[in-house]
Amino acid sequence: MSYPGYPESCRLPPRPEQIEGFRALLGDPPREFRGCFALFDEVGVGKSKQVVDALCHAYTRHWTDAAIAVTPGFARSVWASTDPLLGEVSKHAWADVSYSLVEYCARRPHLPEGVFDAPSPLHVITTNYEFLRRAERLDPLIAWAKDRRTWLILDESWAVKTHNADQTRAVKRLRKVCQNVVLLNGTPGRPDEVYSQFDLMDPRIIGVKNYWAFKARYCVMGGWMGKQIVGYQRMDEFAARTKPYALQRPATCLGLDKPVYMTIEARLTPSTWAKYVAMRDELMVWLDQQDQGAVSVALQAGVRTMRLTQILAGFLGGVETEGLDLDDPEGTAAPATTREVGREKMDAVMAFLDAHPVQKAVLWCRFRPEMDRIAAELALQGSVVYLLQGQQKPDDRERTKRAFAPGAPSPLTTADAACSPERLVGHPAAGGAALNFAAAHLAIYISNGWSLKDRKQSEGRLVRPGQMQPVLFVDVVAVGPDGQRTLDHQILAALRANEDIAQWTAATWRQRLTDG
Repeated sequence: MSYPGYPESCRLPPRPEQIEGFRALLGDPPREFRGCFALFDEVGVGKSKQVVDALCHAYTRHWTDAAIAVTPGFARSVWASTDPLLGEVSKHAWADVSYSLVEYCARRPHLPEGVFDAPSPLHVITTNYEFLRRAERLDPLIAWAKDRRTWLILDESWAVKTHNADQTRAVKRLRKVCQNVVLLNGTPGRPDEVYSQFDLMDPRIIGVKNYWAFKARYCVMGGWMGKQIVGYQRMDEFAARTKPYALQRPATCLGLDKPVYMTIEARLTPSTWAKYVAMRDELMVWLDQQDQGAVSVALQAGVRTMRLTQILAGFLGGVETEGLDLDDPEGTAAPATTREVGREKMDAVMAFLDAHPVQKAVLWCRFRPEMDRIAAELALQGSVVYLLQGQQKPDDRERTKRAFAPGAPSPLTTADAACSPERLVGHPAAGGAALNFAAAHLAIYISNGWSLKDRKQSEGRLVRPGQMQPVLFVDVVAVGPDGQRTLDHQILAALRANEDIAQWTAATWRQRLTDG
């Protein structure tokens, strides 16, 4: 099967790896099971462009007339936006392809009548996984897709990596009535998580009856009562079965300069260090008293260890206010849950930015109080601050996205403000997917979470097409008054070694705390 070159109406010229993905999405080379493919390219390779180009080509050949793009809730606006700078469809759709674009979500919970009656345009609906969990929302979409030649686009398909999750089951129902399904995911995950995604595309690809049969054939079981996956087997067979149905290319194919990584130290005061040591020693005693075979130990250790990372960030979590607040006799105010215990990391960040002035920088934080404090300090020092966090107003989020998108003019209009540095402060989970912050080439991780996916995704926001300089990633690591190592060192080392911290056992936590 051959395809003509991209038409002149293609807005952005494709790169060689994007042409390869374009052809694969259209079934070239032919595969045994048709109508399904996954792009597992690393962040920045251009998965969205490849699928929109393929969709436009299929539409011009009269192979399809509809598409449903399903994303996590925080990424839906990227597909729904009509802004040619920010919207995936609006940015990449071919100029001679007429299309309609409609959101189907909690704010617009009804499919509009009459909009999709015309037979000619390509109809695109954008929705999110969380919204489709309920049958009363899913069923109308299934009925709509059943009457059309529909492409189902599952962006950030790690959202369906759990085989028995409600949203995975909902998407499986929708997939059954769609002609084609395309998965986009820069962090596909472990083999058991990849299984769920391929099973959704077509169960015949892996060739097992269900998840339990998959575990019996490809997983090594152990741990508590032999119920935990501790390894994998027959991976050559697994790779051979899945390889024809996925492409996975590294970000290095973009031709961008390799990112530079560095760490800066935040030396704790004796007071903060004393709090950290007390919490660390208490946790180690607690771990020594636990049954190492209990599954719940790792989770409980994780919760307790979070207190350590909060102290390193300058806050003590879990503080409850005792007694009645005299200024709130009715008890209507929320009790205090955090207390500031130090400013060491924030001071280190401010000193670094003073010594390395840049117009735009991204600062990632794990904790909300940490975000609020650094944002207030940056504003006080004259920076223009943009926030990226959960439960944010759509207009505020769009303002942030536009300010840091490559090629976007600064929204600042006054002559005085034009020289003000711009700082994006956010949480990697809120801004770690479907966004392009290539206007910045500096990202500072003030504190790291334990999600390897969030770390990789958040790094990929800057290492993207449109980036004009080598990207510098800076990790702020707390050290004791005399240079003692802390849990920050262990977490950073694990993330850089691609370890899944969430899977650490009690014994692992104990070892890491001892090493720290």
